[in-house]
Amino acid sequence: MQKRQELTEHECELFEWQFGVDGFGKSGQLKLRNATALISRAGGMGGPLALQLASAGIGKLIIAHGGNLRYDDLNRQVLMAYDNVGKERAVSIRETLQRFNPLVELEVISENITSKNVSNLVSQADIVFDCAPLFEERYLMNHECVLQGKPLIDCAMFGTDGQVFPINPGKGACLSCLYPTTPEHWKRKFPVIGSVSFFDRQHRSDGRDQTPYRHRSLSFRDTHFYRHLNDANATHSYCKKRKLSGL
Repeated sequence: MQKRQELTEHECELFEWQFGVDGFGKSGQLKLRNATALISRAGGMGGPLALQLASAGIGKLIIAHGGNLRYDDLNRQVLMAYDNVGKERAVSIRETLQRFNPLVELEVISENITSKNVSNLVSQADIVFDCAPLFEERYLMNHECVLQGKPLIDCAMFGTDGQVFPINPGKGACLSCLYPTTPEHWKRKFPVIGSVSFFDRQHRSDGRDQTPYRHRSLSFRDTHFYRHLNDANATHSYCKKRKLSGL
């Protein structure tokens, strides 16, 4: 993606309402326009996230989501289309986002994050969003982001609970520090009503607590888990190594 020094007149018209946000303004909009985000999976978490980033005016989205669309995807994957069942999920993702904001540069990859592609994909992004349901995939992205020093937002949901874990390598703990091994209760097919966990997370992360590098686990019923993760919590081997090296 080619970086720009200023916004076009059309972009100013599109995003005018965002210029009045305190601490954002035109400079923030230009920074967002020049940014690239990588999203792993565009399902119940990644789909609404991609839509919101596109609506806000991010410059480029790289989305990795493999497989063909199934009927049981449709209750939560808001970028998908009923008529596209049986087709690659990447088809619906690309069509929906291009229709919503044709100015966003899209790179939609019809495969999930693997050990073979993770390094290349992470290297292209300024920020990484991990919305994958499988810990194997989440560990891969976590490890690569720590190695490359890329900020990672790890997101997950289960039932009506949502979890957000911002990871800034060298300044706090990583996913492997929090979960050294895959939790025993975790399973591929989890209970969920639409994308309610995503919107609950969005509602509760409304700026009431601006302390960085916090892990939040949220629920419609209440915020049932909340802890601060800082350098003292950086217990995993490669996380410690990065901290000690000063990277």
